Amino acid sequence: MRMLDNGLIPYTRLGSQSYRYMRLDDVLEYKKRSEHDRREAFDQVHEIMDSMDVSDSVLADYVQQFN
Repeated sequence: MRMLDNGLIPYTRLGSQSYRYMRLDDVLEYKKRSEHDRREAFDQVHEIMDSMDVSDSVLADYVQQFN
């Protein structure tokens, strides 16, 4: 509901009902965007850790915290 309230996925209400209707294409587009953003953030973390000579095993332990 927060994603809808924050405008991340468009929705429609019919009449005065409290139900929210979303188009499948909009939900899939949001999923695609969020996966892209997550991948981009990971790449940035990887670049920073590489510049600090952090090993891949330390990076893997760090990433594991978020799974």
